[in-house]
Amino acid sequence: MRKAVDRLVDLLLEDSFREKLNRGETGEVIDRILKILREEAKAHYIAITVWDASEDVLYLHRYLGDDGREIPPSAVGNGPMGVCMEKQELVVGDFSDFARGDKRLAEVVGPVLCFPISFQEGRWIGSVGLGRRKGYPPFSKEELELLKAAGSVASVVISANISQDLLSKRDVLVETLVDMLGIMVENIDLDEKALRTLRYLRSLFEADYAVMGEVSRKRGIVRLSYALGLPSGLEIRLGEGVMGMAALQEKPLFFKKYPEALSIKSCPVNPDVLGSCMAVPISAYGSADFVLMLMRRKGRRSFTGDDFYNLVLMQQMFSLLLRLAFYESEKDRLLRMKARAERLEALGALASGIAHDFNNVIGVIMGYAQIAAESTEEEDTKKMLSLIIEQCRHAARLASQILHVSREQKTEEQLVDLKLLVKSLFEILERTLPENIAIVYEDDGKDHYYVIGDPTKIHSMILNIATNAKDAMSDGGTFSIRLSKREVPFLREEFGYKRAIILEFEDTGCGIPEEHIGRIFDPFFTTKEPGKGTGLGLSQVYSTVKQMGGHIDVVSCVGEGTKFVIYLPEAQIDRLKEQEKEKKAEEKEAKCKAIVVEDNEELLNLLKLVFFRMGVDALPFTDPEEAFEAFLRHKGEIDLLVSDVVMPKMSGLELAQKVVEEKPEVKVVLITGYTSVLGKVKAFLEKHKGILLEKPFTIDRLQEVLRTFCSSGN
Repeated sequence: MRKAVDRLVDLLLEDSFREKLNRGETGEVIDRILKILREEAKAHYIAITVWDASEDVLYLHRYLGDDGREIPPSAVGNGPMGVCMEKQELVVGDFSDFARGDKRLAEVVGPVLCFPISFQEGRWIGSVGLGRRKGYPPFSKEELELLKAAGSVASVVISANISQDLLSKRDVLVETLVDMLGIMVENIDLDEKALRTLRYLRSLFEADYAVMGEVSRKRGIVRLSYALGLPSGLEIRLGEGVMGMAALQEKPLFFKKYPEALSIKSCPVNPDVLGSCMAVPISAYGSADFVLMLMRRKGRRSFTGDDFYNLVLMQQMFSLLLRLAFYESEKDRLLRMKARAERLEALGALASGIAHDFNNVIGVIMGYAQIAAESTEEEDTKKMLSLIIEQCRHAARLASQILHVSREQKTEEQLVDLKLLVKSLFEILERTLPENIAIVYEDDGKDHYYVIGDPTKIHSMILNIATNAKDAMSDGGTFSIRLSKREVPFLREEFGYKRAIILEFEDTGCGIPEEHIGRIFDPFFTTKEPGKGTGLGLSQVYSTVKQMGGHIDVVSCVGEGTKFVIYLPEAQIDRLKEQEKEKKAEEKEAKCKAIVVEDNEELLNLLKLVFFRMGVDALPFTDPEEAFEAFLRHKGEIDLLVSDVVMPKMSGLELAQKVVEEKPEVKVVLITGYTSVLGKVKAFLEKHKGILLEKPFTIDRLQEVLRTFCSSGN
């Protein structure tokens, strides 16, 4: 048996073998390999069968025997070779030990040995079977081991044969798709393109019927949009007929005979005349949006496994071609979107300008209110000042929402009271949702529901869920928001915390089909009609929840509604207060000299006051050019530059660049409310280890920054 391996290796090294392999002429080589294995194993019969069981495609079958018989390929699970293919492991025994083996072989074959052939991606199931006549001794242990080694060598050649076969099929496929692409780019309307494509496919596959149906999961039907041999407009229920079953299961189907169990009673063609058929689902936007089916009449030759294989290979290209076809009808919509984007860009620039001045005003009011609150001992006065500060923060959130609508804006995570945030959104939700949708808010009576997160992202998360609820309730309904906090045991095991803030959103809409529940958070997955959804909303919701260390569940029933349940770790407010006390206890007096530049005089006065209270020697300026001249005069003393970014004559970024060129060790803090300049500002600060203060900022945040750069020991 060792000679078998040597002979196979010699075969691989032959120049003629390599030439045949390069030309794709591997059939003769495979026959030689089978003969070598049969001779060296002292076997009377040898066969090889390779199927793609998932698509029912036969790639390769050979049978060599000394009796001149022609034996068909083994089906998966039938006989020793079929069992080997099913289990994908070595099989040894007597032929009679295996059920459903070929009856002709059962009469003459005794000992058998079958070993599997492995292929990439695990989709192809192959088996080589060796047999001896009845009455001959079984294969020895040594023969088994050597045959496995020889089988590995054989696998190389067999894989090459199948790969070459695939390449030739793909060549045919490419030629076909080039022809189809030619149809798609012609200057004809969409209906004509679809019909010409069907005519081409009907001719290519020699079919009698060619139909394409559009899937409507909401109505539970497949509607024949284009049909050759059948009337267009025919509606088939999901799961009914071959097309309805392909749409329901979202997988290709192939039948050599049209199955009686899937006959359509309402079909205008007598089901008795239907023969072989193939159907493939096509995804143009998300799940199976269309189904293409080809059929032949009964009595004609059935479609082959190769036919089905080629149609399946075309499946993804059909999806691309459909997108290209629908592009023509989408041109006007895309132009409208472009115009809208340009308007939003203009709105964004306007919003940034307004927000800059607005945030200056808010910053001054909030800053002086904070200082006053720290300076007074009267409780009533403190309460009023706290109310002013809270309203300033609310105004800042409104400005942030305007910027968020116009362009992406990143904010830092902070302590958020979900109760206040949800209530502040009610006015927006009332304007967003139609009048026939009632909005209900409930909580379990607690004063605060604190979490750590980005309020802008949480705001966007709630609006995304509300928008989905609106689309699900086209005839009206109720959108409920509930807040609670409690211990949830499973969270400790899965996520490391048990005390959670629970945010529930429930609508009374159409619900989500069970088969889509597992995909709703996938980017670009949507069940909405073309042009009515990007498929990004719920993926952003999922991302926000995960970034906050949370968990989201979905419960839905078709026709009854959907509930999203979001679990977020509760912020440990007592621990936060303790950390703040520890931080203040460790604070050191700030000692440094700074240049402060802000073109808004009221805000500059507030900055001067804070710097004075922190013990920082500050040189204040409203003019950046004057500030730079002062820096040059006092360059040896200046440790810190604090500057607004957007100013006349010279921007704060330009000023900072000139300062660090003169003195690289100067620390830089830049202040802005403009989102359009954040990219350049952040890049500069990252390079020079500076800090960004986004307007409006709190006095606490400013003091924290000053301590970072001006504390003794820095």
